[in-house]
Amino acid sequence: GILSALGNFLTQMIEKKQKKENSKSLNVSGLLRYAVYGFFFTGPLSHYFYLFLEHWIPSELPLAGVKRLLLDRLLFAPAFLLLFFLVMSFLE
Repeated sequence: GILSALGNFLTQMIEKKQKKENSKSLNVSGLLRYAVYGFFFTGPLSHYFYLFLEHWIPSELPLAGVKRLLLDRLLFAPAFLLLFFLVMSFLE
C-alpha cells in the first residue's frame, strides 16, 4: 500500500514539474485510492499467486522460470489490469 501511494505521489510531483505548476495542492484521494488498492489487492494477490506458481511449477522442472513468466504475463497480468481498472473506477 505504501509503495502504491508513493508511486502515485511521485507521479503527481513529476506531472506538476513537467507542467511547471507552482500549486502545492496534492490529490489526496488519489493517494488513498492507490494505497487501498496496493494494500488490499496488489500485495495479497501477488503474494498468493507467486506462492501458487512455486507450488504448481517447481524449480526442478526444466524451464520453470520461463513457464512461470509466461503464466504470469499471459494470464495473471491481463486479469490483474482488469481488476485494477474495476477497483479504481469503483473507488473513484
